[in-house]
Amino acid sequence: MRFPVLLSWFPDLLSWFPDLLSRFPDLLRQFPELLSRFPELPSRFPELLSRFPERESRFPEWSKRLRENRDESQAHGERWGEKDMSVMVSLSWWIKEQILGAMARVKLYISARLGTEYVTWKMSCRSCHLGSSDGVRLRSWRLGGRSIGFLSAMKQTCLFFALMPCFLPCVAGAWERGETTFAQVEERARALAAEPYKAVDKEALPAWMKALTYDQYRDIRFRPEVSLWGDVGNTFRAQFFHPGYIYREPVMLHEFTDTHRQEVRFTKDFFTYGALVGENTDHSGDAGFAGFRFMTDFGRGTTDELAVFQGASYWRCLSKDTRYGLSARGLAIDTGSEGRAEEFPRFSEYWLQKPKSGDPSVKFFALLDSPSVSGAYEFAITPGDDTVVHVRAVLYPRTVVQRFGVAPLSSMYWFGENSKRRFDDFRPEVHDSDGLAVRMASGERVWRPLVNDSGRLEFSFLDGDGVKGFGLVQRDRRFAAYEDGEAAYDLRPSVWMEPTNDWGKGKVMLMEIPTNRELDDNIVATWVPDVTPVPGQRYEFTYRQIWTSRADPADAGGIVVATRTGVHEWEPEQRTVIVEFEGGGLANIASAEELTAVVEMSKQAEEKLEVNHTNIQKMSDGRWRLSFRFTPKGQGDKLAEVGATELRCCLKKGEDYLTETWVYRIQP
Repeated sequence: MRFPVLLSWFPDLLSWFPDLLSRFPDLLRQFPELLSRFPELPSRFPELLSRFPERESRFPEWSKRLRENRDESQAHGERWGEKDMSVMVSLSWWIKEQILGAMARVKLYISARLGTEYVTWKMSCRSCHLGSSDGVRLRSWRLGGRSIGFLSAMKQTCLFFALMPCFLPCVAGAWERGETTFAQVEERARALAAEPYKAVDKEALPAWMKALTYDQYRDIRFRPEVSLWGDVGNTFRAQFFHPGYIYREPVMLHEFTDTHRQEVRFTKDFFTYGALVGENTDHSGDAGFAGFRFMTDFGRGTTDELAVFQGASYWRCLSKDTRYGLSARGLAIDTGSEGRAEEFPRFSEYWLQKPKSGDPSVKFFALLDSPSVSGAYEFAITPGDDTVVHVRAVLYPRTVVQRFGVAPLSSMYWFGENSKRRFDDFRPEVHDSDGLAVRMASGERVWRPLVNDSGRLEFSFLDGDGVKGFGLVQRDRRFAAYEDGEAAYDLRPSVWMEPTNDWGKGKVMLMEIPTNRELDDNIVATWVPDVTPVPGQRYEFTYRQIWTSRADPADAGGIVVATRTGVHEWEPEQRTVIVEFEGGGLANIASAEELTAVVEMSKQAEEKLEVNHTNIQKMSDGRWRLSFRFTPKGQGDKLAEVGATELRCCLKKGEDYLTETWVYRIQP
């Protein structure tokens, strides 16, 4: 036996004893609860042992290599057990803030080296990771080790298992057997709605977390090597956001499989703290997280972000080769309501389901809560050229609200080709989305370009015979439209929403908030039911979100690609409007004589305005340009006295409508 090697290893084992002893009173207080979990432990062994056959299948290969190495070594008169075969065991223990919400790590590394080939078993029992479906995680993560003889390795291994019962109470508390279902989350939401709302204490975080600046917060980074689900062969990874800065409402995270579940506890070991943060990062208790993100490779072999859930009930997703832009929300309460402040419900708790190898989607549940409503959400995210998010929301109102926004989207529009207000900026356009697309039950497709001209809050409501889909779209994909390689507005995704159950009667609301900068999300699109939900009732909405770079997610065929408007100084009371279309059936039109322009305005505007000089022109790039002018009817009347005007136009051939309907509000 190699006692010097064994003794040199003991300081690593003993180094964490002072910290453990300092927490011994906390351990004793929770000891009865921890002991109650011991009956579950024996039931885990068969599942763990069931994993050995896949390792055992390689024994013949290893045995063959071992015999070859032995024969070669004996031919040279060497002791093969010392040179050509060594078992490297590194046992690293540390228990930090386990009882108070951090994590205990026990790592056992047994590596058998056969010639130049290494075969490694690595078992990590972590309080914040539920590994494979049996609760034990096999990871390729090595901290280092010493080369020792086979017998010494086995003695150290036996010593490890002899000491393990001393610490099983700490480790066993990290997981439990049981199912996690959407019905359980819904029951939580229903129970919450029956109780008074309990606000989160935003001052509970340590002072240094609350005092973090924007730059300091960005200097705290998640360590990719400890990502959840980092197993080889798994398509998805989960990473967490540090609490602090403006994120002071903790989010609780859980992980579950078909048979087990556990809480994912905050620990500083998840993160690296840069120089801007400083050394004052002490923490006790469970701070929760600010949110999380999913990572995937989109089939390219390199990991990239897929989705981020952080702040209130917001989330953002990416499709292949896009950049983050607009956001989705779980719910919009009293958005733009007169005399009432907007309420921002928050996802307070998440349950992340560990994907199996080859799963095309990542799935999870979320609990939503606010003073006015609670709810349970189920998500399934499938990445691809179009990333598809299936959402199921079951909502329980607590109080009566003025406006109940389902499946809301938030975006930014500063200025574009249609803007009358210009800003001192080198870029032709700056926006995450340039229009709202809607598909009616009748089959009509509507396109409403976004505006930021009036300097006041603007609302548009699109209703009719029902809504089959809506979305905020970034239609212009030309780099020349933005000239911004850093912000890359030409790569921002669009989001198309499709109800998958009966939402009842309602309308799509578009709210445009005036802004003088690009940092504000000033656009909101959401579906509002005609009958506002009332307390004591259950409401379920399911829908499909498509995050895409396609210009026509509503499948309109002929689409609007540009909107322009202006007034000549020599004709100040006559405004010219230009709308350009392309695609669909327009590709088969040879001349403008085959097309008919349909131009309409609201009834109020018809009493004051008249449309003239309507013209259709084929452009050299395949677009079709519709232009028209409108002027006041009364002699001497001024455009400025008319007020906001609602306009509609489209192109048709005979009785066939070839394009979507352009809908626009102009302040003459």
